[in-house]
Amino acid sequence: MKIANLFKPGTHAFWGTTYALGLALFDQYLLRRLGGPPLNAVLLADHWKLGEMWDRLAPEEHYLARQANRLYLMRGHRGTWRRRLPREDLPVRASRRSHARHRLG
Repeated sequence: MKIANLFKPGTHAFWGTTYALGLALFDQYLLRRLGGPPLNAVLLADHWKLGEMWDRLAPEEHYLARQANRLYLMRGHRGTWRRRLPREDLPVRASRRSHARHRLG
């Protein structure tokens, strides 16, 4: 998985944007690759797609919704995605004093 290579341990802060989101993939795999607490993680998702995702969660996946604003901040964005690339991340690592921006996908 190409995107997983961008999620590396030692990250102190993460800012990501997405149009379509696999919540289980992000919560159970990608977020955990960044490292343990304290981790300041923010994920902006398309407002309408985020609403659809919440509605489609199976009862056994409801814990993912509870973790979304406990382990990391997730917000829906209603604005136009043309002002910002829809899938970007900005990881901040202690080993690199500069911020590296990567296009996801």
